[in-house]
Amino acid sequence: MSNMTVTQKRIEQWFATRLPGYTVDEDGACTFPFPSVRVFVTLSHDVLMVDGLWTGSLVTNDDRFYALEVTNRISCQRLVPSVNVNDDHGRITTAEYIPVASGMTDQQLWDFLNQAVVSTKAVGDYLDRTIPECAAATGEENNN
Repeated sequence: MSNMTVTQKRIEQWFATRLPGYTVDEDGACTFPFPSVRVFVTLSHDVLMVDGLWTGSLVTNDDRFYALEVTNRISCQRLVPSVNVNDDHGRITTAEYIPVASGMTDQQLWDFLNQAVVSTKAVGDYLDRTIPECAAATGEENNN
């Protein structure tokens, strides 16, 4: 099999098969809202990006300090995705990027998306279990 250009259409084919409830946002990102994390998959400048936004909310400084400890622990245990605390907004984000300028076979693309989305969901689920008081504080306003 030869490498084919990674396109929005190929990404949407993966979503249609794996996560049929996906949407495409105004920036062209394919998004899917798991209960613990919203996943965004974007293709930009020959880089395939899988970002996650935890649905929890870090309200107090104590929440944020504890979240830093938790995310550092996650980062020490996992290679991907990277996990970051956005202190300005009290949110936790994940990121996993791969260059795709040379293209990918269907199998490579699907393997990457499977792994990246499952890893992102696993981090969100772990955060919900580890910081339940912050996960419980989520509301619809935090899912946007």
